[in-house]
Amino acid sequence: MNQDNFICYLRAKKSVDDRALNLRVWHQLKESLAKIDTSDLPIRVLEIGGGIGTMLMRMLEDELLPDCEYCLLDINEQVIQYAPDYLAKQAKEEGFTFQERGQKGFTITAHERKIDLELVCADVFDFIANSEPRWDLVIANAVLDLFDLAAALPRLVEAVTPGGLLYFTINYDGHTIFEPQLNPSFEEKLLQLYSQTMDERLTNGKPSGDSRTGRHLFSQFKKLGVEILAAGSSDWVVFPGSDGYPGEEADFLRCLIDTIDQQMKNHPRIDLDELEHWIEERKNQIQRGNLVCIVHQLDLLGRAQH
Repeated sequence: MNQDNFICYLRAKKSVDDRALNLRVWHQLKESLAKIDTSDLPIRVLEIGGGIGTMLMRMLEDELLPDCEYCLLDINEQVIQYAPDYLAKQAKEEGFTFQERGQKGFTITAHERKIDLELVCADVFDFIANSEPRWDLVIANAVLDLFDLAAALPRLVEAVTPGGLLYFTINYDGHTIFEPQLNPSFEEKLLQLYSQTMDERLTNGKPSGDSRTGRHLFSQFKKLGVEILAAGSSDWVVFPGSDGYPGEEADFLRCLIDTIDQQMKNHPRIDLDELEHWIEERKNQIQRGNLVCIVHQLDLLGRAQH
């Protein structure tokens, strides 16, 4: 997926995530943040894989964040460069103020709350290793399935203060479904192998994926002594209404189909002609407004006990 398409995907995904995020987990986060004493210092929030800032805007819209220092971290330089334009536009639409503060810093004032925002392009683990003090809240939305969870999670837990919060959302859990069915035997094989590519993915020679991230977070949290405050499903469910797909969600579906295409077109167990036919038919269904997509995911909120 090229950079323009990826940014389009991130924009389109916001409304999909809005519906998907588990409200019980969200409300528990809101309640937990409200209990943190901010009389002396604002809380410090780190969002990894923060993209263009959709989670931050969602939190501001719902008055979830108190005064805080918010670091939005992403390894994609083009995404970080685009984020100020996106955030400024969204802030204006919501009646918030968005002001530049230094080279990569910004201040957002929303509902009488001040968020000092820093946008950082860096590898998350290099950044954590060189950042002090620790964070009161670490957020990861739709990103943990890009890591080897057993290796990544201990370092994320270590990054929070004692009693600090870990809000991990839209964690893929092994099931992607399209309706109506299309060549069921081929599609079942395709999607099974697609999930398997996540488990086999290597980055710099090391594992970097897990198609069952959602369920594996439970045992990993327990192993690390993280108390689970709330958990629940956060499935993507994308379907057309009487006027077609909401917002930019047709683009979201096209990007998802393109991702499957890119991952699977060189797979030795997939017939290329069958794949090309499947891709074409699914895109035609999007164009006609009759494709439904369901992706199973889980949200968890944890509290570090160290």
